[in-house]
Amino acid sequence: MNNTGRIIFQGVICLTLSMLFMAQSDRCMADEIATSQFITEGRMFLSQHDIPSATESFRQAVEAAEPGDSSFQIANLFYGITRVLNVAYSDQANELLDRTGASAEGRNLYAWESEFPEDVDGDLVLPPDSPSSTEYIDFLAAVLVPEIDAALNDNLSVLASTILVMLTPEETGTDDPVEFDYGDVLMFKYCLYATKSVVNILKSYNLDVDTDEILPPLINGYHFSINEELLNVYPDFLKLLTPDQMAMAGEALELSLNTYLQASDFIRAETDDQEDDFISFDPDSLDDEQEYRDLMTDLLNSLSEPTVIGNGDEEHPMTLYLNPFFNNPLNLRDFLPDFDADSHIISCTFPDPTFAGIILNYTNDDWNYLLELDIPVQGNVTASHSVSGTIHVESFEDYWDGRFYDISDSTTIVSPGPYTLSETTGSTVWIRAWSDENGNGILDPGDISGQADQNPVDVQSSNCVCGGVDIDLATEITGIAGRITARDGSPIAGLSVYAERPEVDTEWCSYYNVWVATDENGMFALNGIPAGMPVVIYVDGLWDGFESGYWTGDDFSEICSEAEIFTSGGAEARRANIVLEEASHISGRVMDMHENPQAWSYVQVYDSESYEMLGSGSTDDMGYYAFYFKNAPSGRIKVSAQGQWGSGLIPGFYNGKSDFETADEITAPSEAYINGINFYLPRGAVITGFANYADRFPAAGVNVDVYDAEFLNWMTSAVTDASGRYEANGLPVGDYIVRFSNYIVHGVWTYSYYNNVKSYQEATPVSLTSGEVYQGIDMTVPHPLCDLDGSGEFDSDDADMFASDFGNTWNVASDFDHDYDIDGMDLYRMLLSLGAVQK
Repeated sequence: MNNTGRIIFQGVICLTLSMLFMAQSDRCMADEIATSQFITEGRMFLSQHDIPSATESFRQAVEAAEPGDSSFQIANLFYGITRVLNVAYSDQANELLDRTGASAEGRNLYAWESEFPEDVDGDLVLPPDSPSSTEYIDFLAAVLVPEIDAALNDNLSVLASTILVMLTPEETGTDDPVEFDYGDVLMFKYCLYATKSVVNILKSYNLDVDTDEILPPLINGYHFSINEELLNVYPDFLKLLTPDQMAMAGEALELSLNTYLQASDFIRAETDDQEDDFISFDPDSLDDEQEYRDLMTDLLNSLSEPTVIGNGDEEHPMTLYLNPFFNNPLNLRDFLPDFDADSHIISCTFPDPTFAGIILNYTNDDWNYLLELDIPVQGNVTASHSVSGTIHVESFEDYWDGRFYDISDSTTIVSPGPYTLSETTGSTVWIRAWSDENGNGILDPGDISGQADQNPVDVQSSNCVCGGVDIDLATEITGIAGRITARDGSPIAGLSVYAERPEVDTEWCSYYNVWVATDENGMFALNGIPAGMPVVIYVDGLWDGFESGYWTGDDFSEICSEAEIFTSGGAEARRANIVLEEASHISGRVMDMHENPQAWSYVQVYDSESYEMLGSGSTDDMGYYAFYFKNAPSGRIKVSAQGQWGSGLIPGFYNGKSDFETADEITAPSEAYINGINFYLPRGAVITGFANYADRFPAAGVNVDVYDAEFLNWMTSAVTDASGRYEANGLPVGDYIVRFSNYIVHGVWTYSYYNNVKSYQEATPVSLTSGEVYQGIDMTVPHPLCDLDGSGEFDSDDADMFASDFGNTWNVASDFDHDYDIDGMDLYRMLLSLGAVQK
């Protein structure tokens, strides 16, 4: 071949190769464009919450993609996820839902609203031909698991650790964009492997039940008997069907646990912003995640060797060996404990607590503790005193200051001897016994009682019983009993009756934690008072329309030293039969001067001669009030009202009087019913201004108190807001002194008065001549506020002290604005002070 022919041949070869290359390049480019288009289309369907259409688009994207394409991994990621989710929309899933009676509308994973049939009471009712539980399990095994396998093996396995996709709020159904990266892929794989393991376990055992018979009572909360409605009806329930399936379940579980640990490592190692990640570990919850991670590690180890679950420092540690559970599976039915009529496990009834060596060394006692099963608490009741009544043995969940609370269990025995209570293993209870000597069914004076020697009782299961909890009836109950009636002899129920201790050389009593409410017969019994202790009785009847106070033996007094003293002791209770007088009643309305009703106003009633406050109450939304008050000793009362805090109304007495001395008296004989006591409160003047630092920066949180200038009686208060502004309202005409406080200078409360002086003697009075707004009553907070070390000046030591405090709790001197936090506002003040020093 000559040179010309050789050149022509080479040219043909190069042209042919070039054409082939160009054709291949065009095909790749076309496929990659198609892949991107399918991905874009699929994501559009996701935004529309159309998972079936999105799945099909992502499937086509995977088919069009090549491993070297930039969109290859994105296509596999979306398809691997959606193909699993799409199982919920499959024909098989819809057929099961149709047969279960679920409505066709609302079958959407983003917002599942498909409803199941209910009866007129709103309880679930399934059709009689609903799928059996086996059909549901077969669906999971035949439809879901193959899609899980395909997603794991064909799609998610090709993803690199650099995979990252930003999902839109529409795609995820959230408020913000979400980052989905390789850590999230691993977590998804962990869930898929775990689901596959569970399905294989379900498939291995006989779980065939009629769902229309089993599910409704469970979901509706009806009484369900495991014995009568499940185990007796289905004798093969939980028996092993396919042993080989369990080995597959174990393999899937091992993959699941390993994948979680990989996911945990990846997420913990991420250094980018985790706020928008689909799955991230909050720094505050890393200890909790580590605890879960340790559990996953223990479960993984238990697949090959016996492993203690947890740190091993638990009171009942569990040693788990899952290998035989999967490789030598057992009939779970043979290992079930017994159940009572309420479907609770009966303690100590596990045939083999170790489940054939799967839970090594476990005993029935361990199960009692783990499942918090009830066990018998037993002991003997003895009697140091002679007893003749029925003996009550009771346990309580709490005990405080001489009183038992929340009964846990109780029983009775006819004479001293053994007793049995039922308590939860691991609980703590207080146990007592008492002999009902008078046969009235209540513990009261004359009865004999005692408490368990080891109170409180730590209920532990030892050989399936907590024994040796003995009680001696050694204490004779003393106290005060009686009956409270109205003047016509009718009993008064529900009144609170207190025993209080009189104090020496004073009119007052100290509270003693013994009280009771009268029963339907007006009876009360103040029990548990130590023998020989003197007490007085206080009856609180005012809210029920009756007199209140200390019982003197004839009537009531507000002074404890005037009350009758009862000293308990002996078998017989001291008696106190009390007749209550009805209390007086008052009603009316509180309004402003324009007759606008004033809700939550406060009304008080006083005795005209003694100044004693007899009662009080608040108005409703329409300004009306009505309440009982103690009968006035003088037979005359004075009544005041004040508007809700911040209303700006001036308080006053009935008929527009401003003080007690000039207030009108109202005749109020005992049991008086007084109506129409209305108030028309005028609107007061307002003092307003600002508190600022020396640099004009607003001082928030400063208290402002207003006093009358003549007697320095407090009138009203306000607090400055974030702008430093305050508003003190509801002030009548007069002269006032304004005090600013509640800011701290090196730990000491500091006060200033208007106009920036340090004592009330120097203060400039503010004269109010009408009910208007008086502005410009301002104050300046000085720079020494930042003098933390108290040296008398602001210096670098103060800055160092502030730096050590910044970010700590509020109760330090560095909280300049006293907002319960050392924050940017305080930092700004410190910087301003530092700038002032440098100048």
